[in-house]
Amino acid sequence: MSRLRRSPAPPMDDDDLLGEILLRLPPQPSALPRASLVCKRWRRLVADPAFLRRFRAHHRRPPVLGFFSTLGNPTFTPALDPPDRIPSARFSLRLEEGDHFQFLGCRHGRALAVNTHPRPFLLLWDPVTGDQTRLAVPPELYGDGTVILTGALLCSAGDQGHAHGDCRRSGHFQVALIATVKRSHSHLFATVYSSATSEWGEIISMPFIHSRIKPSTAMKYFQPVLTPTILIGNSLYWSYVLGGACIIEFDLDTQRLALIEPPPDAYAHDDTVFAVMPAEDGGLGLIVVSGFRAQLWKWEAGVRHDDATWVLGRIVELDKLLPLGAAGKRKPVALVGFDEENNVTLVRTSCGIFMVHLQSMTFKRLCNSGSARDIHIYNAFSSFYDAGTCFEPLTFYR
Repeated sequence: MSRLRRSPAPPMDDDDLLGEILLRLPPQPSALPRASLVCKRWRRLVADPAFLRRFRAHHRRPPVLGFFSTLGNPTFTPALDPPDRIPSARFSLRLEEGDHFQFLGCRHGRALAVNTHPRPFLLLWDPVTGDQTRLAVPPELYGDGTVILTGALLCSAGDQGHAHGDCRRSGHFQVALIATVKRSHSHLFATVYSSATSEWGEIISMPFIHSRIKPSTAMKYFQPVLTPTILIGNSLYWSYVLGGACIIEFDLDTQRLALIEPPPDAYAHDDTVFAVMPAEDGGLGLIVVSGFRAQLWKWEAGVRHDDATWVLGRIVELDKLLPLGAAGKRKPVALVGFDEENNVTLVRTSCGIFMVHLQSMTFKRLCNSGSARDIHIYNAFSSFYDAGTCFEPLTFYR
């Protein structure tokens, strides 16, 4: 009885072998530019578009390059240390005369903003390449009756074998918009744009019943109306604060809007702040901060939709975790940003802004200024920074 023999794999040539080695370089901004300086052969290989696609697909999750603020013209705060630190000026949005943008958020390598005057339009911006795309807003969502609250940009490819850091270069995307009635805020509206059809979908409406939202005077340190968008599964979430507080859920699969009340502890003290976050198992979670104590909650679904409830998980003493000192304890901390993919939250204190990893309980100070009057909310920007196929000198990263 003869045995089947496998044909030997074709031998790799030197470039293939070198490419397999270089794929293992870290996805930090300085890695490929440094490799490109070794010799012309290495430079040719790491600048090849096919290699760059393989590099991004191999790592899949891009690094957090920094954070964009949402107040006025978006400004970039770097999150990495030299030689990977991207200067703030490098990611500067080029504005035209008369533009007045409200920054809505970042996701999958691109940023989203809405120009509110004189006629609203959406701006899709790639900070790495500088590319901009303008998108008209449905007329039903602007004018005398409604105002745009927030929005979210995300790719349409899902997460099955897809490198989200490569979304801006290929594939279709979606834009979700949330609007409300001016002044009364009596209704919420939502709609989704698909680049596959180049059309906006049906406008979904839901009464915004204020009686379901417990009134709270506890939000005086949380000035923004909406926190950054969090994508959990295939639903978008926002924390909404307006004379009370709730969580807005927009299910992209069912095109359904819903309101979720936060746990009672979200109103326990006058200095309480909270924000939506992914739970440790990937479901809906919430971080509630009162003083310097952070509570991590999880939303657990019941047999029926009405049976769902909040369950308290860990409690973190931030004043024991962070090196605040006496100056940092003069005022309560505030939650000013979140990175959903890496489960990182930004905490503003009187002595600086810290990036805190909620699972490992590690932290990093981003900047030393943390004025209580600073009402900026920061959106995490993650991307593979390879500058296309033309690498810049290393002096850029110093």
